[in-house]
Order: sequence, then C-alpha cells, then structure tokens
Amino acid sequence: EVAATSMSPASLSAPFSYSGGGYPGGGTCGSTLSANSSCTIIIEAAPNVVGSSSDTLSINYFDGSSAQVLNYNVQVMGANP
Repeated sequence: EVAATSMSPASLSAPFSYSGGGYPGGGTCGSTLSANSSCTIIIEAAPNVVGSSSDTLSINYFDGSSAQVLNYNVQVMGANP
C-alpha cells in the first residue's frame, strides 16, 4: 500500500455541503493520506423541500501509479424544510 496524494474532492450539490464551508468539512482529511490510514470528511445536509435527496461524494487522488476516483453515495431521506 502507498500514500494517496493529490487528494481533491468534487463539489457537492444542494442540499449537501462540506461542514465549515469547504473540504474536508471540519474533518481530518487533507491533500495526502498515508498508507493504511483513514480520515474523516463531514458533510451537512440542509434540505429546503420535503422528500429525499442524494449526491455522490467523489475524491480524486493519485495512488502512486495512476489517478483514481473514490465515490461515496450520500443521501438524506424524508427531509422536512
């Protein structure tokens, strides 16, 4: 295993945003992550309509060999304004 370098997230669409106004959202991630390590990204959901919303959190990074993308689905169910 090798460090993930050049980590950068894609934008999130409303109602999702990074806590604190930007990546890593008040979390512990940065632009590099050591091998066999983890970090936290905090995402807030502020829906303004009733119903569910979803988006994909995509993190672009370099794994020492090639560019990679890690995708996580984020969803809020039954949101009330």
